[in-house]
Amino acid sequence: MSKIDEQMKNLPIKRKMKRSIGIITLIATIIGIILLAGMVYISSNIKGIFEGPMTNISDVGDVKYALTDLQRAINRLIAEGEDVMAANYDTFEKTAETDVEMVKTAVASMDSRFKTEAGRTKLKELEDKIDEGESVRPQLMDLLKAGKADEAYDLNYNTYL
Repeated sequence: MSKIDEQMKNLPIKRKMKRSIGIITLIATIIGIILLAGMVYISSNIKGIFEGPMTNISDVGDVKYALTDLQRAINRLIAEGEDVMAANYDTFEKTAETDVEMVKTAVASMDSRFKTEAGRTKLKELEDKIDEGESVRPQLMDLLKAGKADEAYDLNYNTYL
């Protein structure tokens, strides 16, 4: 028998129980700390998933919605006819401003989260198209306000050739 075995054999049961409970408490504390660290790690990963790709999906949805709504507003203004176009222009202009602002906000939001070079390149292409559209928009809006739908169409068509 070794010296440690002999010492344990000679210890009273009360001391043996205290040591056993102490060791069990120490192991439980270590396991608890490891579990808490794991939960914090998982929590940060879930937050990263939500704030990254899921928010980008929402922003892409906002861009698609705004562009579709803007096209709907343009089509409606033109479909109502040139004779009432000037009268309906104020409603159209409010819709257009809201939609353009939604696109700009969504693109700015995506800009802070895109990490890959491919994603950043696509986003830059989108921003360039938005800038191109914004350079023509004042002229286009003036033509629509004046009821000149054909000229507005030509300007829009020639801009994106």
